[in-house]
Amino acid sequence: MTVAAVERHLHASSPLIEEVCVLPTDPAGQLGDCTLVVVPHAETLRAQKTPLALKRMWEVVEVGAATSPDPLKIKKLVVLEGPLPRTAEGSLDREKLAELARTWPARTWPAGSALEAPSDHPAALRFLERLE
Repeated sequence: MTVAAVERHLHASSPLIEEVCVLPTDPAGQLGDCTLVVVPHAETLRAQKTPLALKRMWEVVEVGAATSPDPLKIKKLVVLEGPLPRTAEGSLDREKLAELARTWPARTWPAGSALEAPSDHPAALRFLERLE
């Protein structure tokens, strides 16, 4: 199975995944251990009202990887907001995505974005109360 086929499978496996890029760690590009770069569907994620967006995305991609026809072990998950970078031809810019993955989590979604945990969420409030 090709990387593109796995990406299509992962994208189809959950409405929470808006865009996905598989970056194999094998220099030959063989699947197995990989880094996954995902753009969540913000509205769908917000509708689930989860204060733990990153944890929820891990759950989603693990299910997708487990049901993939090819063995796929996700070593790193990078969650970005906004469209994935593309080349002039419109294909995924895998070099730029690999660079983003290397610097992550220093580069995540911006404060106040749709993916940030709402501070008025009941679970977040219970957690904050325990800290006081």
